[in-house]
Amino acid sequence: MSQASFPAEATLAGIPSETRVEIFKQLLQSDHPLRITFSADGYLLLADYDEGVREIMKSSGLLRVSKSFFTEASTILYATNNFVMKWSASVALVSEFKMSAAKSLRHLKIECNQVNSPTFGLARFIDGLIPSTAAQLRQVTIDFNDEVKLLACVAELTKAVTSCGAFKVPILEVVVFPRLKRYKKPVETTPEHNAMVSTLRRRTKKLDGLLQTAESQSNDINMFYKYTAPEFVKIKIVGKIAKEFLPKFEAHTCESGQCEMRNLSNTQTPVANINDPMLKVPRRYVWAKKATTAAANNALPEVNMRRWLPRMPEEYAAELLTEFNMTMEELYQL
Repeated sequence: MSQASFPAEATLAGIPSETRVEIFKQLLQSDHPLRITFSADGYLLLADYDEGVREIMKSSGLLRVSKSFFTEASTILYATNNFVMKWSASVALVSEFKMSAAKSLRHLKIECNQVNSPTFGLARFIDGLIPSTAAQLRQVTIDFNDEVKLLACVAELTKAVTSCGAFKVPILEVVVFPRLKRYKKPVETTPEHNAMVSTLRRRTKKLDGLLQTAESQSNDINMFYKYTAPEFVKIKIVGKIAKEFLPKFEAHTCESGQCEMRNLSNTQTPVANINDPMLKVPRRYVWAKKATTAAANNALPEVNMRRWLPRMPEEYAAELLTEFNMTMEELYQL
């Protein structure tokens, strides 16, 4: 029997691409977020080595088999998984490296829980990610441990995301966990941080007053519009919030007063009853344009559009007055 009569041995490269992609999904998709960092020369590394991540690490060798394998496997690895990184590592995303892996990321969570994490500047940081560095990025989640930094981020990003404007903007979602205790400043703090705490505890100061504590850093906030990054759809802010700051957060509006923090959660308990232990469940808000009611629309003053019409010639007006026996005031009310 000739050698040609034997069936060809099946290989991963020889099977249909649709079947190969399904195999890659089984090997490279994780049910849990993958914690990542960067090497000194800018390569993306998985930083957490639990059992699930070890399996992903073993399977990631598929990216080095060939160019076609890299194209198929990297799309699945970077586009279908959720990635988590600390703020200190995320700075490399906008550095000089411009990693190809970063261009494929879809969902990224940044933990701003370190002492050196920024208070302001996250709007510019996100704007630096899209569309040049992470062109496929769809959602950025920012996680805070300090509620003053969280509220400063809310004040900054609500200025950048103009939901009441004419352009389409990403969704700005805020998920907060109300705390029963008063806010306690961290051991390591700065004069700027102390000024923000004082601003938040004043009854007459609004939430956007936090931007005044760092005016030089918050003046040139870039606005996020969908035409600059069509794939980018959501910014999500997550963190705890003290009982004393919750009313100011819920009353926050934009400069024109047309955007508000709309409560989308089932928790509608008034702030006065915050001592209820059941309020440990998170509250979900979205930054959106205020809904106008029919009564508000009917309250608008009626405008006489005829006053902008040009006056008719006097000769023609005199003929109409004589023919219909009208006064000049009655004529211009027609």
